[in-house]
Amino acid sequence: MGDSPLPDELLVTKFFIPPQGSKNLPRERLFAALDRGLAPEHRLILVSAPAGYGKTALTADWVRRLESTPDGPMVAWLSLDEGDYDPAIFFAYLAASLQKALPGAGETAHMLLHSPQAASPRAALAGLSNDLAERGRDMVLVLDDYHHIRTPAIHEDLAYWIDHLPPNAHLLVATRSDPPFPLHRYRGRGQMVELRMDDLRFTPEEAAGFLRQFTGADLGVRRSTVPPGPPGGTLHRHTGTAHRHTGTRH
Repeated sequence: MGDSPLPDELLVTKFFIPPQGSKNLPRERLFAALDRGLAPEHRLILVSAPAGYGKTALTADWVRRLESTPDGPMVAWLSLDEGDYDPAIFFAYLAASLQKALPGAGETAHMLLHSPQAASPRAALAGLSNDLAERGRDMVLVLDDYHHIRTPAIHEDLAYWIDHLPPNAHLLVATRSDPPFPLHRYRGRGQMVELRMDDLRFTPEEAAGFLRQFTGADLGVRRSTVPPGPPGGTLHRHTGTAHRHTGTRH
C-alpha cells in the first residue's frame, strides 16, 4: 500500500489486511472466481455467507496474491464495525482507504467531505470515481464485514457509486447477509461476480488436501464420503487459523 498521510481521527488499523493463517489452504478455484471479478465489465464482487465460512481469510489470501503479482491491481482494505454507521464516518474511511492504497486518489473526496460546508457523499464519491478513472490503474476496494452497516443512506450512496465506477475499479463486499443493493440488476447486466455459502464449502478434494497437507493423513477420500461443510467450521476450528486469534471476523 501507499504511504499517503491520513487524517488523525481515523483508525489506521482498519486499513490493515488481516495476517495470513499458518494453516490456510489455498483455494485455487475460488481465487479463479474472484479473478473473474477484475474484468472491466464487473463492478461488484460479492462474498456473502454466514459466519464461519472463511470470507475474511479467503479475501485476504486473494488480496495478498494480487499484491504479489507484477502489474497487478492496487488494493485498498477497509474493515468495518458497528461504529461506522454514520455516513460521514463511513465515507471518510472509504476515501482514506483508497488514498492510502493509491496516493492522491481520495484527495478530492477528502476535501469535499471536510470542507466548512461539507458536500454530499455523492459529490465526494463522484470525485473518487473521477480520481480513479484519471489514474487508470486497476483498483480493488475491499469492504470487509459489511453486514455491520445498516444505514439506508450509506447503502443508497454506495449503490450510486457502484453504478458510476470506472472500468478499472472494482468493489469487493464481504458480508454475512446480502446488502440492499440492486443485485438483480447487476446480475442481469453481467456486472457482478458472487461467491456464496455453497461455493465457500470445502469440496471433498479440498478437505482431503487440507488433511493431507496439515496432518499427513491420506484418507483416499471419495466424493461420497466427505460431508460438505464450512471451511471456517470444523477444520479451521481444529487448526486455529490466524484470523480467529487476531480478532478479525468472517
